[in-house]
Amino acid sequence: MIPEQAHAVLAASEALLLARPGDCLRLVRGTIRASRLLHGDYQQFLQAVQRWLSVELREEEWAQLWLHLARSGFFAVNGAGSRRHWGPRLEQVSLLYGEGGIFALGYTPAYDSLIASNFIMQALGKLGRHPSDLDQL
Repeated sequence: MIPEQAHAVLAASEALLLARPGDCLRLVRGTIRASRLLHGDYQQFLQAVQRWLSVELREEEWAQLWLHLARSGFFAVNGAGSRRHWGPRLEQVSLLYGEGGIFALGYTPAYDSLIASNFIMQALGKLGRHPSDLDQL
């Protein structure tokens, strides 16, 4: 989790990416579609959080949360895989995985070893780009 804003990422081994690229691409496309739906439709967001989260908030609080998330670029409407997005976070990742980190690999992971951008680019080729200023590739 990144301290400024909790979010999740899709993770896969290199072996899976190579063995099942079609499935990986479908997963990325589905994630982008879901992100766009949640970003653009408060009622869909409300339905999803009320179904899947056990947090009880008043509807006004959910609306305020959704507005904050949509305006802050929380939803991965273009895959959230840009160097602009991940560049500043690589330092945080290196604290965990770099030399001396909790999950020490003995080296600091580079952008290209963290992001399978080819799947994001293929998904955007089919879906088109969302006009977000906050999630650019």
